[in-house]
Amino acid sequence: MPSLAALTSAGATTETVVFEGEKVLITFNRNVITPAFLDRFAKAAREAVAAGGDTVVEGQLAQADSLAEVLIAWDLTATDDDTEPMPITSETVRSLPSKFIAACWSAMRDEARPPDRSSGSFASG
Repeated sequence: MPSLAALTSAGATTETVVFEGEKVLITFNRNVITPAFLDRFAKAAREAVAAGGDTVVEGQLAQADSLAEVLIAWDLTATDDDTEPMPITSETVRSLPSKFIAACWSAMRDEARPPDRSSGSFASG
């Protein structure tokens, strides 16, 4: 019988995110993206807003922090001359344009989305 640990273990997937004409390869663990994972960041944003934070800002910070947690690797460098990718940290991701972060989430959401039932590949219990 499969375990929860087996279902949420590494499911590395690489996607190409095109932003401002640049192609960035991101590798992320699609099996970490669960409703509980997403709820944790949504709850953090709600609590920050309740404490007086700005709704849009807190939502973007939560989106950046969650991206930093799910990314495994990327080929994003600080400058054109760098040969090593930037570290994947909340601080690094928070320094990126919000639209780029949203583009990453869009690519990951498409990959992590459960199959459509009409395709016949959706397993039912």
